[in-house]
Amino acid sequence: MGGISLLGAVFTLILVLALAYWCSRFLGSRWNHVAGNGKKIHILEQIPIGTDKRLLLIRYGEKEYLLGAAQGGFTLIASQEAELNNTELSEPPKAFSQILRARFGREERKGDRNE
Repeated sequence: MGGISLLGAVFTLILVLALAYWCSRFLGSRWNHVAGNGKKIHILEQIPIGTDKRLLLIRYGEKEYLLGAAQGGFTLIASQEAELNNTELSEPPKAFSQILRARFGREERKGDRNE
């Protein structure tokens, strides 16, 4: 009978892990969807840059903001007038790296030069 209870424990563990995975995927995707789009504030893109740190590109009204988010709060890194027209609202947002390059220009790194 020891084998049956061990088999039951293994099955229960697998079931709990599967449910935990499913719940985290389901709730995570729903939270991101709800948190990403309000009526006036839109999170265009966000990327993690460390533990509990991320960069956020946010559009509010006619402006776009690049924010740093950490445990201590938010830091405004840059802002600019949003370049909106009616066709841009229906198109998906540009890649975050493209927006950063357009805003700040691309700086050459030592390893990037082809000499």
